[in-house]
Amino acid sequence: MTTASGTRTGRRPIRCLRQSPYVTLAWLADRRDRLSSAIPNVIHFQREEDAEYLITSSVPGALLKDVWRGMPEDERRHLAGRIIEICEEPASTWASNAMSGVDGWRLFENWLNFCVGLPRTCEPDEDNIQNIRERLGMDYSKPFVFAHGGIGGGEVVIDSDGSIGLINWANAGYCPWGWARTKFACS
Repeated sequence: MTTASGTRTGRRPIRCLRQSPYVTLAWLADRRDRLSSAIPNVIHFQREEDAEYLITSSVPGALLKDVWRGMPEDERRHLAGRIIEICEEPASTWASNAMSGVDGWRLFENWLNFCVGLPRTCEPDEDNIQNIRERLGMDYSKPFVFAHGGIGGGEVVIDSDGSIGLINWANAGYCPWGWARTKFACS
């Protein structure tokens, strides 16, 4: 939910033990100089027994989904290229030997199983990850790379000065190389 002042608030039920978006945003804040996109600042975080509450600053601009159709074709192509570059930045900068969040906790990514017709789970096991990589043509030789985990028109913010921001980092973490394209393959 976005408040009148532009801050975003959210209550997230804790269903599976996993990394918090707060942890990811704090980790990214320490590495902000290596990103060309804006990210929200954490204003307040609170964890209770069954839920987390996270309040972040807004990222200036309009959501891509709200402005895309009104853009000229050449501007769309340029913007698509920039978004690809922004997605590639963390993937080429940070890698891990495990599929996890930035702090080593589980990466809650039930779309990985769903994309290839397997039951959704809180944590895909190694056999499922291998099956997913094969079915989606992902390269086995590459490590797990850091990715946003859910980029779409509601997560990309375009400012009037042309700068781009990314919001909603709840699914970010170390994923199989090539994972960014799977959400589009599932849609």
